[in-house]
Amino acid sequence: MDLDFGKKALSKTDENTTGKLSVNWLHGATAKGLKARVEMQVRAVKTEFKDFKDFVFDDPARNYWSEPQMLFDANLDDNGQAKCPSKWATTATHPAS
Repeated sequence: MDLDFGKKALSKTDENTTGKLSVNWLHGATAKGLKARVEMQVRAVKTEFKDFKDFVFDDPARNYWSEPQMLFDANLDDNGQAKCPSKWATTATHPAS
């Protein structure tokens, strides 16, 4: 399975980006028509800057969590591929809110 959005990590600015989902069986054959589900869960990460290792940029009084969200739940095409949207809902606890 390969899910490619064209970059290593997504951010809020990539909310309407579409990724390419490609799936093959372990022996290499195309996974034609296979049902696929892709879920996403947003997590907070520590904010760090190379030249400011001794500083804390995150607010310890704020906590963030999210529930998994379904991005894709359908069958793959005859080539074992599908377009997977990166559209997600934000909540009041979302770090970028």
